[in-house]
Amino acid sequence: MRELQTRSEVSAIPALVAIVGLGLFAFAVMALHFLRPDYNPATRFVSEYALGNHGWFMKLAFFALAFGSTALVVALRRSTARPAASTAGFVCLGLWALCVFVAGIVDTDLLGAPDTVQGAIHGLASLVAFVSLILSSFLLLKLKQDERWAASHRFWAVMSFVMLGTFLAFVGSMIALPNIAGLVQRIFLAVVLTWLFARAKHAHSIARS
Repeated sequence: MRELQTRSEVSAIPALVAIVGLGLFAFAVMALHFLRPDYNPATRFVSEYALGNHGWFMKLAFFALAFGSTALVVALRRSTARPAASTAGFVCLGLWALCVFVAGIVDTDLLGAPDTVQGAIHGLASLVAFVSLILSSFLLLKLKQDERWAASHRFWAVMSFVMLGTFLAFVGSMIALPNIAGLVQRIFLAVVLTWLFARAKHAHSIARS
């Protein structure tokens, strides 16, 4: 009995690490809105907080998100029966985590500044990260084959489409409505964090059950 309890506690650790990492990212981004009042949230992208004063805080946020997302991959694998496992979904989620890490290392270009190679790398990493995460959200709908995930399948399906919709809105705003592109990005990121948090929380609940 004690062995089973210990195994359950160990399985819950990655999910808990994911929740903490995601929470640190959310806290850091919210704090930076107060620490950098010179940046207009409606027009500035979150990545720009890595430039200038308190830039280290945004970099730390990126690394926390990458580490938390990696822990989430482990947590999801441990909380899923093998027949329901979506290898492609886990790979895409891992690629999201890797690209977030790269985005934390390589800075974006400041709005209005000349384009640079590092800015292009950051932009590419961000694009691959977002597309990978959206693909992962749809691929992981396969987890409905596991009864422990099946009950909330409709929620995950709706979240996947909301994530895709807000991403397309973000891309569209960068092209047609740059004056609110930063705001739309934040809405998209809020949806992303909601999905990640919900997955981590559910995986933690499964591990502790």
